[in-house]
Amino acid sequence: MVKIDNAKHLQKRECKFEFARLISQGVRRVDAYRQAFNKPYVSDAAAKMGACRMLRDDTVCEKLAELEARADDNAVLSRHERMVILSRMIRRCEEAGDVSGLVRCIAELNRMDGAYEAWKVEAKTEQSDFSWIMREILNETSQEPLVKVSGATA
Repeated sequence: MVKIDNAKHLQKRECKFEFARLISQGVRRVDAYRQAFNKPYVSDAAAKMGACRMLRDDTVCEKLAELEARADDNAVLSRHERMVILSRMIRRCEEAGDVSGLVRCIAELNRMDGAYEAWKVEAKTEQSDFSWIMREILNETSQEPLVKVSGATA
């Protein structure tokens, strides 16, 4: 039976996590491998092979996905943060005397806040006996008379 050295396993796992963290921060693969595994004197070819092997490792891939998801969550501003930024922009536009910027910022803040929502209007139309007259008025090239006499032709 093979005895697994638990401390060595945990150390390697931490090195993989550090490699994933460095990659997610934009460090070059070769440099991330050297830093994470504390091998500053490894040749470029060996570091490149080690980095490629780490990028195929399931643990590293899972950690990279987790770090990327966290970065995406932190990149999105909350509704409150956006409203605070717009409020600051409104104050700056007031100080600078920028009326058009002020109006745009206030309009955006009102839209976010739900103030001045558009009302839904339903219009119901019915076709009447005089609808053909309106069609004739709108159609200037028509040769038919405007007055329609029942049973008579012009």
